[in-house]
Amino acid sequence: MSLPKMPILPLKTKILWYSLRAALLAWGIVMLCLGHGVQFAQALGAIGFTHLWDFFQIFGAKGFISRFSYTLQSRFNVFIALSCVIGTSLNVFTSFVHIDIPEHFYAGFLAACFGWELAHLMQAKYGTLSPALGALCALSISLAVLTVWEIYEFSVDRLFGLTLQNSLPTSDVGLLDTMWDLIVGTGGALLGMGRMLHLRKKAGRTT
Repeated sequence: MSLPKMPILPLKTKILWYSLRAALLAWGIVMLCLGHGVQFAQALGAIGFTHLWDFFQIFGAKGFISRFSYTLQSRFNVFIALSCVIGTSLNVFTSFVHIDIPEHFYAGFLAACFGWELAHLMQAKYGTLSPALGALCALSISLAVLTVWEIYEFSVDRLFGLTLQNSLPTSDVGLLDTMWDLIVGTGGALLGMGRMLHLRKKAGRTT
């Protein structure tokens, strides 16, 4: 059984993706040399996530998942690289904790765009996607992604002794951190949903 033929990416996109993956690998190696094995594993996991579009092309056969836009993957790759190299480094080496605010906001925004595109691709064979349904899928998927991320933070804190949620047994700091992350992420999700609705309306005027 032969693998499906991969679409040809623009050269600029290839350069961007490979550069970000190289930066993540270099960061992971540096962190490992400094004794931070968890961050090295994080770097490897992040590199894996930068290949989502490739996985969709290979394992999605000719289904809707293989038609995902590579531009969304480019935005995700930039986000995940900056979150690891800058965000995690700040958390490890400084007491600055507010990097979570732009990270969760943009994560909510990206997840909403992903949700909208997912709904559009799933609906394409049956007709035009309803703006209301697209907005609902964008918001729902974004909130689901944000929730899964908080579960991830809670899990690695308990398993590896990290402080992603700043949780302490004798205070509600961790709860406040989680709730603010969700609130900020929801704000990004609403903005992403609004942007996709605007683009849908704009496209409707030009057709």
